[in-house]
This record gives sequence, structure tokens and C-alpha cells, in this order.
Amino acid sequence: MKIFTVNQLREADAATIKKESITSFELMERAANSCLDWIINQYPNSSQFVFFCGIGNNGGDGLVLSRLLQDKGYKTLTYIVDYGGNHSPDFLKAKSQITPSLLIKNQKEFSYLNLPPTSVCIDALLGNGTNRPVSGILKAAVMFLNQQELPIISLDLPSGLVPEFYPQLPKQGIISATHTLTFQHPKLSFYLSENGEKAGIIHILDIGLDKDFCNNCKTPYKLITQTLVKSLLKPLNKFSHKGSQGHLALVAGKKGSIGAALLAGKGAIHSGLGKLTYIAPECGIPFIQSNFWEAMIVPHCGDEYLQKVPKEIFPTYAIGPGIGTHKDTQSFLKRLISVIHSPMVIDADALNIISLHSDWMKSIPKLSILTPHLKEFDRLTGSSVTIEERLKKLQNMAITYELIFVLKGAHSVIALPDGDLYFNTTGNAGMATAGSGDVLTGIIGSFLAQGYTSIEAAFLGVFLHGAAGDIATINYNPRIVSASMIPDYLQKAFNQLDK
Repeated sequence: MKIFTVNQLREADAATIKKESITSFELMERAANSCLDWIINQYPNSSQFVFFCGIGNNGGDGLVLSRLLQDKGYKTLTYIVDYGGNHSPDFLKAKSQITPSLLIKNQKEFSYLNLPPTSVCIDALLGNGTNRPVSGILKAAVMFLNQQELPIISLDLPSGLVPEFYPQLPKQGIISATHTLTFQHPKLSFYLSENGEKAGIIHILDIGLDKDFCNNCKTPYKLITQTLVKSLLKPLNKFSHKGSQGHLALVAGKKGSIGAALLAGKGAIHSGLGKLTYIAPECGIPFIQSNFWEAMIVPHCGDEYLQKVPKEIFPTYAIGPGIGTHKDTQSFLKRLISVIHSPMVIDADALNIISLHSDWMKSIPKLSILTPHLKEFDRLTGSSVTIEERLKKLQNMAITYELIFVLKGAHSVIALPDGDLYFNTTGNAGMATAGSGDVLTGIIGSFLAQGYTSIEAAFLGVFLHGAAGDIATINYNPRIVSASMIPDYLQKAFNQLDK
């Protein structure tokens, strides 16, 4: 799914209006009807909704939705916040069709409002019509709504949140939505850590924008969705065997960090891998063998850390979890990279070592998958002041070296060599725990070994890793989810794709 800019969305609206010979108000009604369908499925007829509408088209969306809910027998209370300036024609038409509505023209009036304690607030103040911080009566409206202990549904996007990059937005000037009902294509700001949490749970509603325009419209920003990932997952062959299911060499561990090797191995084994071989120091062998009866181990690669590169060349490698940055391990990694010519997964300390030797980047096999977290990425490229700057560096690194980068975070970003950036849609804050990234390395390595392309392996690994974490929070509070729990829920994550 593509992520469009505001200008592209406006062009999509215009293309739809022209192609279907409809008015902009009819498109507004279509958007409101999509919200109506969602609300009817979520809330009983006894629910009461309090609308806060601006004077632009987003306010018009709110007014039409309020009218439609009234027609369905829901109780609604509608406020129009007049923040000055021109009223859009579609807003005025929507206003003429709804009665009654209450006008707020002074920010002091919010101090006199008492909202019903069981109501649901609908935020239709601004939508995507802003590109600067709110002020005056709009800021007062935002702060008033955020102070209410009531669920808030924002239409299109939370008022005060800009659709794209704007790191300096004061958080008190943005609606903290419980749900955001956005139209056809999501906004980039939903997936950025600067203010993305303000969107709450995001629901992308189809309003029938022109498919030809949307398909032909170019954007580097896209989403990894369940539909996409489901299309990539291959069915198991009745005659599959351990050889056909791939063989992964996992280069991991040093004294004091064998746990990272175990976590990566667990992720690999639970992702459909046929054979797993560890390249690990001697100190890790008892722990690996006692935890994974399925795994093989290459001996004599070093005592407490990796020093000696094995003579045997394996089909696929995942390198880095817990290996440390000892000088001998740096030499080990340089020699290992020099003899591998197929795409591999590179993570953790392997990335930290490469950041000390930037000239090694050009030696990494094309289409390898690098999985840094923010600090590891900043070590590779230098620190970034804004997310926009960091994403630009991410894009440039993928293009320059023909590599795939997985920048890990709440919405991990996968950068492809063609310049596209894909934001993941699974995962939760419970996964922000040590070792979670090691599990991901094993999962991606497993898919790469199974014969998936590098892009497919990255998409499948990131999505399923996050989905397993989401399923874990059904049984456990996110605060207590640990990395070792995540692979245990891969079965249910796979089941969701196999339906």
C-alpha cells in the first residue's frame, strides 16, 4: 500500500471527481459513509457522539457523519469551532443539512463545556489541511479534547498533526486520538516516531478513489501489509525435506553474550528452516547444544570469541548477534566477508565492527540485509538531527551499496536498492526489549536460507516478527513480554497468513 503526500491525495480526489463525474461534496459523503460503516460495526446504537468540527472540508466530513449517525438513531452533539478565515463551500453545504449545531467562536467557551461522561468524541477540526502548529481557538480546542477522559476518533488524521515531516510540532497542540479513520491511503506522519503515537489505532478506509490514478502515482513510501506478506509466503511442498528447507550458518556469540546466539537460533528454527549450523566460540557450545538439539556447531572457531574462519562455505549466513568487537573478531569478520559471495544477514556487533571500517561496506555482497537499530545506524552514517534526515541517509545507503536495510523501530523501515521505503505495520512497545532484534536476525536468515529473495525475506521476517509480538500481548501484558517469548508465537503468526 502506498503512502501519498497531501498534494497527491488532492490530485487523487480531483481525478476521481473528474472520472466519475461527481461533485466534491459527493466524495465527502462517500468518506463520511465509510466512517459510518466503521462506527456502526464498533459502537452500539445507544452510543452518544460529540463532534468538534472545523470550518474546512474536514469539518464538512464531520458534519455529514453527524447527520448520517442521527439518521441511524445515534445521539449526536455537534460543535463548530470557528477559527476564522474562509468557510469551505462543502462545509457550508454540510452545515445547511444538519440541525442543530452549536457554534464556538471564543476559546474561553471551552471552560463552560461539560461533555456527557460516556460519550465518544469525534475530531473533525483540521484533517490534513494544516502545515504548521495550531494556535488560538484551535489550540484551545485540541487541549480541551485531550483533557477529557473520553475516547477520541479523528477523521483523516488527528487535528494538529501534519501529514508528513514536521519535528518541531508541540505535542500539546496535537489531538491524542484513540482511533484515526484515514481515507484510502495513510499519512506518512503516522509511522514516524516524532508524533506518530498521536494517531492511536489507524484504520484505512476505502472511499473509492480512482484506481488508475493511485496505481500510476509514484511515491517512495509504502506499507508492508498482511495482504502483501501473505502473497509472498510459499506453500509447503509435500515432498519437502531438510535440504530443500534451507541451511543457515549463524555466526553469533562470545563469552558473556551467548544468549544473543540462542535467541537468533530460536527465531531461525521456529521459521521453517531445514538446518541450522552455528559458528560460535567454544565457550558457547555447551549452551547451544543443551538448548537446541536440532543445531550443529562448527568447532575450533575461537575460545571466548570468534577468531578462526571455518574452511567450509555455507549456502546462507546470518552474522552478528553477540559477537563483540574484539580486534581478533574484527579480523575474523573481514576474512569471512571476503569469502562469501551470496546475500547474507548482518546485524548487531557485525554492524558495529563495519562502522569502524567504513570501506568494508563495498565488500558486502549485493542484496545483503543489514538490520541496524537507530544507534547502530547512526554509527554507520553519523547522527541525524531529524527523522527526515535519517530516512534520507537510509535511502541513500541502500541505493549506493545495493543493499537492503531494515531500520528497526516501532514501525521498522525497510529500504530497498531502488529507493523505496517500506514501513512495517506489526509490532508493539512490548517488543522494545533486549534480544528482540537477535530473534529478527534468525527469522530473516531462515527465510533467506529457504530460497526467498532478499526483499521477500526482509518483508516476511519483519512482518512475522512483529505479528508474533502482537499475538504475545494477547496473553501477556506488553510490559512483561521478553525476546525469548516471541518465537513461541510465530506459529500463530504463520496461521494468520495461512488462512
